[in-house]
Amino acid sequence: MTRTLVAAVLAAAAGVSCAVAPASPPPPAPTTTPEATAVTGSGRVISRSDVGGLPDSPVESGSVLVVPADKAAALVSLAGAGDLAHASFAVSDADARGLGAAVVPIGADGRFALPDAPGRYLVCLADTFPDHEPGPPYSVVGCAAAELPAPGLTVSFGEGGVQAGS
Repeated sequence: MTRTLVAAVLAAAAGVSCAVAPASPPPPAPTTTPEATAVTGSGRVISRSDVGGLPDSPVESGSVLVVPADKAAALVSLAGAGDLAHASFAVSDADARGLGAAVVPIGADGRFALPDAPGRYLVCLADTFPDHEPGPPYSVVGCAAAELPAPGLTVSFGEGGVQAGS
């Protein structure tokens, strides 16, 4: 059965699987706070099918939380788990601001905006399941590391949890 993709967070890490997303409509405008990371560029969120013969599909709802890697320890303490790819936890608006996170809506064809500043980030998927209300608080279902800029960044969710790459 195809699983719906969850929100994304960016931070560079080795061994993260990746896919290149084809060109499509521009991403929706990000929602940021004054302390948040500025965003430009775009990425894509997809749901990886775990059923043979069923294709992967774009996720067109929810948010991606883009957190600077230097705030990773604070994010891990919020998650309360070591496996961020499968972590399920809530992030309040105050926590998002404290992390310097850009909260970016996922739009048509799974597109979302990316931070302008180069560097390491964690990307987290949030509020993408049908029973999740749009945040805040944001219902995170997993995070992955990414280094920006990353042309064609794809954030995916499936049996392996949240993964990011270009």
